[in-house]
Amino acid sequence: MSVTTHYTTLGLVPSAAPEVVRAAYKALALIYHPDKTSSLAAEERASHAAVFREVQEAYDVLRNPALKAAYDAELEPHRNAIEKTRSTYQRHPSTRSTTKPQSTPPRKRSVKLTTPEEKATLRAKARQSLDHLREKRVERDIADAQLDIHGLRDMVHIWEQLIEENMSDPAMRAHCAIRVHEYQNKIADREQQHQEWLSKMATAKQKPSSSPQKHRETPDAPRKASASSQGASLSCSSASRLQVPRSSRVPSSQPTHNSSEQRARDRVRADAERVRAAEVAARSEARAMDKAQREAPKQAHLDSKAAAVRAEKEKQKAKAQAQAQKEADRVAKARAKAGAAPLGTVGASVSSQSKNLAPLRASVVDATPSKSARTSSGKSCGICGSEHATFREWRMCQSKAPVDPRADDQAFLHTVRLQGTSC
Repeated sequence: MSVTTHYTTLGLVPSAAPEVVRAAYKALALIYHPDKTSSLAAEERASHAAVFREVQEAYDVLRNPALKAAYDAELEPHRNAIEKTRSTYQRHPSTRSTTKPQSTPPRKRSVKLTTPEEKATLRAKARQSLDHLREKRVERDIADAQLDIHGLRDMVHIWEQLIEENMSDPAMRAHCAIRVHEYQNKIADREQQHQEWLSKMATAKQKPSSSPQKHRETPDAPRKASASSQGASLSCSSASRLQVPRSSRVPSSQPTHNSSEQRARDRVRADAERVRAAEVAARSEARAMDKAQREAPKQAHLDSKAAAVRAEKEKQKAKAQAQAQKEADRVAKARAKAGAAPLGTVGASVSSQSKNLAPLRASVVDATPSKSARTSSGKSCGICGSEHATFREWRMCQSKAPVDPRADDQAFLHTVRLQGTSC
């Protein structure tokens, strides 16, 4: 009959570490705890409850170092019997049977390695396996350092699922529980680092200096000093009168802590707003530069068009000035050819008189009878249009008209010529 100990109940060896004991207990509690077996039948719940009681009892003893040492001391005298019982039940069935005929000779038992050299060899192999496990753990820690806290929580969930898949194998179940425990410790370390970072961010960067501030001495310094000393004495006396028990002053630390946290949050918010404002300014500056780069070709095109328009206007203005100068030269040549004085001189006023005489000359020419009229009318006056019998009548008619003497002379000469031709 096999001997059951607390170590066999938890599936551990006597040299298991406290972390391994705790992990094995958690793995078994996930299976046999009454809260986990509420959906099973009554018989199965009873059997699971009995197993959980044994597991709880074993864990209560092995988690306490003093109780564990006492249990190991009590178990030491029976260890040889336990080993003998194990070897007996682990022996091949053919060695225990003596009545059955054997076709082959019985197998010899293996000789135990009890020499010091062989023990040293086994110890070296065990150390090599431990070193290999340490190297694997270092590699695993380096790989896990690249994960964030959410990735570590996912790994905890994965190893918990592996625990449920390896319920029939206590060793694998304990190994998975150890992995879960390692990842839980890593998550706790990450959270502690985050809390430390927050506390550092909440503290002030520069501590106020405790040295007293020096003031410039003034003529009324003694009076101020005396007034300050009196104020200090009054404050001390009032403070001594207003002293309260320490129990009543303890809760006042909570508002101070809350106010410091509020100031820390305000500083963090102000830093975030300052960073956000800097980002907005950088984005606006980038947009302005981009817009300036886009608008530069358009502005250059508009400037070139404006320059072309200005050049065309100057060209048209120069052309108009040249045409006006040409017209002025033509008029000057025509006046010079007609014998008139140039414009802007003293003799140019004669042209106005000539302009005034032009209608009179036209009337004289109109009054001059044509050849057919001369043949029909004979002696007709150019002023009144009637015929005069004598030169005296004609002279009197001409004297009544307010005409220029030179035009009158010309008309008179013309009339004389006409009369001479008629005679």
